[in-house]
Amino acid sequence: MAASEVERERLMESIERAYNFEQQAFDWYESEAFDRNDPVHAFVASTAAYWIYQADRIDEAKRKRAEERLSESIDLAQRWYKEDKSDLQARFFYGVNRCNRARFYVEESSWFRAYLDAREGLSILRSLVEEEPNYADAYFALGVAEAFLSDAPTLLKPLARLLGFRGAAQAGIEKLQRCMEEGEWTIVEASYYVAYFHYSIAEDGPKAIAGFEPLVRQYPANPLFAYFLGRSHQINHKPLDALEVYQRSRDLAYQAGAEDIGNWSSFRIGTILQGEHFYQEAVEEYQRLQKRLTAEMVEQEYFYLLPLKMAQCLIELDEIDRARSYLEVVRSEWDRDTYREARKLLDQLP
Repeated sequence: MAASEVERERLMESIERAYNFEQQAFDWYESEAFDRNDPVHAFVASTAAYWIYQADRIDEAKRKRAEERLSESIDLAQRWYKEDKSDLQARFFYGVNRCNRARFYVEESSWFRAYLDAREGLSILRSLVEEEPNYADAYFALGVAEAFLSDAPTLLKPLARLLGFRGAAQAGIEKLQRCMEEGEWTIVEASYYVAYFHYSIAEDGPKAIAGFEPLVRQYPANPLFAYFLGRSHQINHKPLDALEVYQRSRDLAYQAGAEDIGNWSSFRIGTILQGEHFYQEAVEEYQRLQKRLTAEMVEQEYFYLLPLKMAQCLIELDEIDRARSYLEVVRSEWDRDTYREARKLLDQLP
C-alpha cells in the first residue's frame, strides 16, 4: 500500500521543495498525476497544505484545503493501520496524521476536536516507541506535545493533563532533537518546533536565532521561517537586524501569495521604523500595508492597530489633521483597548 522506494525518494524531494514554497511542488500535489489514494502521498500533500495555511491563515480556501487534506491522510492511514496493526510504518503515519490534524485544530481553537485527535494519535505513537524505540520519527508529535503543553496557558492545562503531560519541556525538546538527528520525515518540522519553542515559550533570543537561521539558509524562499527569524531578533533586542529579515519575509510572502504573513511582516517593519523614530518611513510602510487590507481582516491585530500607529507617527510629523482622521476611524468593536487608547490620544490633540 505504501509508496515504493523510488516514489518515496521523489516524495522526499518534493516535500523539500514544498518547505521552500516552490509552486512546482504545490501544483503537483493538486494535479491528477499525484496519487492521493496512497497514504504516504496523502501525508506529504497534507503537510504541504498545512504549511500553506500556516502562512496565510486569513484565507478560508487554504484553511479548508488544509483540513480536507489532513482528513484524507488520516482516512487512508487508518485503513492501512487496520489492515495490519503490526506494520510500523502504518502505525507511524496514522498516529502522526491524527496529531497533525490536532495541531491544526489547536490553531483553530477547536479544543475538543484537537483533544480527540491528539489522544488517539499520541496513544498510537506511544505504543510504537515502546515496541520500537529506534523509530525516531515517531517521537516528533510526542516531543511537540510534551514541550509545548509543559507551559500550557490556563485554557489548555486540562488538555495537557488529559493527554498525560505534567510539565517536562526538556524531555519534549530531547525527543524533537532526536527527530532532527535520526528522523526521515520529521527533520524539518522538528527543527522548526525546537526553534519556535525557544522563541515563544523560553523567550531565548540567541537560541531561537540559532534554530531559525539554518532553516532560512536551507529554505530561503520560505516566508514563515524568515518571519520567525525576525521575531527572534526582536526578542533578542536587535530591532534593526529584525528589520532586514522582515523586509525579506514580506517580499517572499507576497510573492508566494501568503497574504497574512506578508501583512504581519509589513506591520513589524512599520513598528520598528516607528520605534527607531523614522516616522516618515514608518508612515510609508503603514500606507503600503493599508492598501492590502480588506474588511475580512478586521480581527487581525495589524488591522485594528494600524490607524492608531499611523496617527502616532503623523503626530510626530506634526500632521495633526491627518492624525485625527485616522484616530476617528478606530472602532470599539475592533478592540476595546485600542479604541480607548485612540480616544485618549484624540482628546489630547490641539
